[in-house]
Amino acid sequence: MKLLMRMILISCCCQAAVVLAESTLDAARSGLGGYEWQLPATAPENLLAAYKTLAASADEPSFIRARALQMLTLYPATSVGEFFVTQLQTMEQSVLRRRLVDNYCLVGAADQPRQVEQAVTPLLQAEDAHLRVAAARCLKQLDTESAREQLAKWVSSREQSWEVTRAGLEANP
Repeated sequence: MKLLMRMILISCCCQAAVVLAESTLDAARSGLGGYEWQLPATAPENLLAAYKTLAASADEPSFIRARALQMLTLYPATSVGEFFVTQLQTMEQSVLRRRLVDNYCLVGAADQPRQVEQAVTPLLQAEDAHLRVAAARCLKQLDTESAREQLAKWVSSREQSWEVTRAGLEANP
C-alpha cells in the first residue's frame, strides 16, 4: 500500500512538473503576440528559459523564434549571452542566424565586446553572404582595434563590393 501511494505521489509530481513547464512556455509564447512593451523590466529565470526554448525549437514557427530572440535582448544576462553564442554555432536557418548576430551584437557590444568579437569573427567566412554582412556590421559597431583589423582583412578579400557597401564600410575601413 505504501509503495502504491509513493508511486502515485511520484506520478503526480512528474505530471505537475510537465504542466508547470508547459504553462511557462505558454506564458512566454503568449507574450510574443506583439505586445512586448508591456513586459516587466526584469524577467524571472524560468521566463528566460522559456524564451530560450522557444528560440531554439525547430518545431516553432520562424516568427515565434525570431520574437523570442528579440525578447532575450530585452533581458541582457550572462546566460542570454551564452545562449546566443551556442545558437550562433548550432542554428542552421540562415534568416534567424542573421537576426541572432544582430541581437547578440545589440546585447553584448557594450558589456562583452571581446566575447562578441570572438563569436562573430568566424562568421565573416560564412557561406551566406548576408550573414557575412551582418557579422561585419556587428564588428564595425564594436569598434575595437582587433575588430577593425578583422574588417580590413575581410574588405580586402571581398570580390563583391555590394557586401562591403551593405556592411556600411568603405574600401579602406
